[in-house]
Amino acid sequence: MNNIPITPLLSICIPTYNNGQLLDEAINSIIGQVNENLKDTVEICISDNASSDDTPTIINKWKLVSPINIYYRVNGKNLGFDYNLLKVVGMANGTFCWPLGSDDLIEKDSIKQVLNLINNNSEVGLFILSRRSYDFQMKKIVLSSDPLKRKFNQNIKFRNTFDAIANTASTISCFSILVFNKKKWDQVTDHEEFIGSIYIHIYKVLSMIKSGITVMYIATNLVKCRSGNDYYLQKLKYIGRLKKDIIGYSKISKKVFGKNSEEYNNIMNQFIGDHLRGRTIAGIKMNGNKNEVKELFQIYYKELKKNPKFWFCIFPFILVPSFVYSLASRTFYRNQYKTFKKNVENVY
Repeated sequence: MNNIPITPLLSICIPTYNNGQLLDEAINSIIGQVNENLKDTVEICISDNASSDDTPTIINKWKLVSPINIYYRVNGKNLGFDYNLLKVVGMANGTFCWPLGSDDLIEKDSIKQVLNLINNNSEVGLFILSRRSYDFQMKKIVLSSDPLKRKFNQNIKFRNTFDAIANTASTISCFSILVFNKKKWDQVTDHEEFIGSIYIHIYKVLSMIKSGITVMYIATNLVKCRSGNDYYLQKLKYIGRLKKDIIGYSKISKKVFGKNSEEYNNIMNQFIGDHLRGRTIAGIKMNGNKNEVKELFQIYYKELKKNPKFWFCIFPFILVPSFVYSLASRTFYRNQYKTFKKNVENVY
């Protein structure tokens, strides 16, 4: 009798680059959850952006002992994050894909819970998982940056496209919390202009939502995100990373929904509320030079000037002189500034 290949239900897709030791932890968090009953339903796909560290050795070690298939491909050169993510999802054989950062982990029993969610919610095309943020050593839980945690304490299926956009758009930048139907992902093909944005997944996911897929938020913490290991934050520095975020979100949202759409305005409103805050502006003005602050304001104004929230929540903080923030950081807001400084002092 011929053996008929079994199509896995879930492909865990890991793009990686020079992250061997952390990738080792990520694979361990997956393999430890796969028992005999689950081994045919899950696979791991890894796309390596031409790492120069011990990544190949680590993966070969796991392939010898893994109860599930591990597919590993190495790009001829570093193609950047967007191409690497597209390639690793392209490797997947599963009905659903779960992209996972090579420095992130999954919580205990997460695989079983995700498989159950897929099996019990056949109409859902995108699951958005909850996450917990940890310090770099993955020992201590740090303050959560998940805005959906502040809105919902239970699983919820969003009623329609706008409901999904209005609640999740600012959260999907974290690709480790996305579990999506691969066919729906593959149907979004006009993505070339966003190669290099580091947000190709946002364009894909927003386009999928616009197409009418059902979106479901999962309140249980299933992902462990590692803080202090943002490659692009290190490369672009704090202000450069923030500019990348603003331009990326604005350009992608305009492309998908139109610059005058209610969806676009809602997305940028979320972005201001969740990513741009008074303390962010204060920290930038104290740590950046005047030219950087001016450049950042020009980008803010270009992308956000039509949003009322910009004028109430961002613009007033830009007008405040830097010496006022410096005085406040030494008096009333000493602890808050110390926390901000600790988070960004290595990337300025």
